[in-house]
Amino acid sequence: HYGEKDIIGLYHIFVQIVRVLKWNGQVDKAREAFIKFVPDAANSHFAVGSIHKPMGLLLQICEGSSHPYDMDHMPEDIELALACDVSDMTDNNFTGDGWSMKSMAAELCMHLARRIDAGNAARERLIDRGIMMATVAQQRVKASNGMVKHVLAYEANRDIHKALLLLANEEIDIDRNVIYNASNITGRSPLINRKESMSELKSSMKSKTTLAFANKFNVKDDTSKTNGSTAHSNGSSAKSSVPSTPLLISVAAKKKVAFSHLSSFGSNGSASKQSSHHSHESIKESSSKISHESSHLPESVIDSQKCNGAGVV
Repeated sequence: HYGEKDIIGLYHIFVQIVRVLKWNGQVDKAREAFIKFVPDAANSHFAVGSIHKPMGLLLQICEGSSHPYDMDHMPEDIELALACDVSDMTDNNFTGDGWSMKSMAAELCMHLARRIDAGNAARERLIDRGIMMATVAQQRVKASNGMVKHVLAYEANRDIHKALLLLANEEIDIDRNVIYNASNITGRSPLINRKESMSELKSSMKSKTTLAFANKFNVKDDTSKTNGSTAHSNGSSAKSSVPSTPLLISVAAKKKVAFSHLSSFGSNGSASKQSSHHSHESIKESSSKISHESSHLPESVIDSQKCNGAGVV
């Protein structure tokens, strides 16, 4: 009586037996050996528990099996095939025995996909999963220079990989239906679509959120502000404001003032004071020039300026 507790050792022997029987057309004998000698405790084993049920399902539906398959179990079998996987260390050990468990999972996806009509979403998922697993197995049986290092595992995976790629080509040729029906939009005239879009825009502009957001950008007129002068007496301060009269300052005077401020950067305090003094002098000169020029204007022009609120100093 063999030791049923050595699940990993038992699987190493069993995988090689199945590898020989299956690829020689004796799938029924391989399935009988699997049912007879592999205990059910392997289903909960940490290393091979994830491939125990998929292995039994593969020996039931693969080519050469005479066992009938119940299509009612298809949904749960699809989920089983999509979840089938093993760790890299476990797969490397079985690849050395001549059969990668990634190839086994890819073959299971292939046989289930063949039982589903083309264009089905479940079929496409099985094909994609199978190609991914076969690709990993194909890389694992080769060395870094591309040469094959596990011949038996390479031969077992090669044909499965080709068959899955052919199934993928069939899926590409299938005409897919569009999720939404665009006739509701394209069937109407452009004028109707334009009117609806404009009405939606107007309604959105009247919303409270839009108005509250727009009020943040209102620019207030500060011309009514007065020039304040602070006088401190007896520990209290009092502000006296004098109405400011708008001055007509020429562009040249503004440039001269701006240049005088810029030239004071990086200089000492005395230089900045001198520049500010020159700026005030330039403003006075420009304002006096403007007042002198305005004195020669006709009285009608001066009256119109007063009516428009433009004061001439």
